[in-house]
Amino acid sequence: MILIFDIYFSDSDSDEEEVNLSCVVKQSWMKRKHLLEHDFAVTSWALSILPEIQDDVRLNLDCDKRMAIERVTVKLHVAPNSNSKIVNDKIDVVIDTFWKEFGHFQNKTGVYGMCPGSFLLPDALNGNSYLWHEPYLLPYTSVLGFVGCRVTSKRLGIGLAARSWADIKLIKDGKRSNLGGTSLEKRTILFNSAKLREANITQMLLIMALLNSLVMKT
Repeated sequence: MILIFDIYFSDSDSDEEEVNLSCVVKQSWMKRKHLLEHDFAVTSWALSILPEIQDDVRLNLDCDKRMAIERVTVKLHVAPNSNSKIVNDKIDVVIDTFWKEFGHFQNKTGVYGMCPGSFLLPDALNGNSYLWHEPYLLPYTSVLGFVGCRVTSKRLGIGLAARSWADIKLIKDGKRSNLGGTSLEKRTILFNSAKLREANITQMLLIMALLNSLVMKT
């Protein structure tokens, strides 16, 4: 806003170059494009349910954007992978499954061709993609719904970052306080994976204890 104010209300009387609001917005966007047009933003754009954005995706989905979407899909399926539908699948199979499901979603074919009215619901017309994806995309797809619900959902605040930092503080202790970024990232993944396994084992033991108690009562 300060930049626009300076342009329109400066004391300069030079008319050599006409500057309007659209030029200012375009210049500001080009300066920040590499920061704002990141992989997750591109994937969210591609999986938006808003009709106008879907039309834009059909016109502008090029190779660079497809590669950005694939990078996000890979990131969401590295260990620890919470997508239970494709736990044992190789990453090439995951990518292939994503694009097949995306084709049906974009062209309204397959399971989406049987329910064309779902694309006219209020959540779809208002662009509430994360609310639409949960009932209409997640149950019918192996990869696309999993990715779509995550990249189009509302921000969750700093809770996830705070929990990650708590894990890092447990790892970077004593002689390991000078760990580099790459090593720290790998150790954090291993730490979180171990914690998930520990939680799963504890849950299974509790279930088994409950079943045993029920058997003894009968």
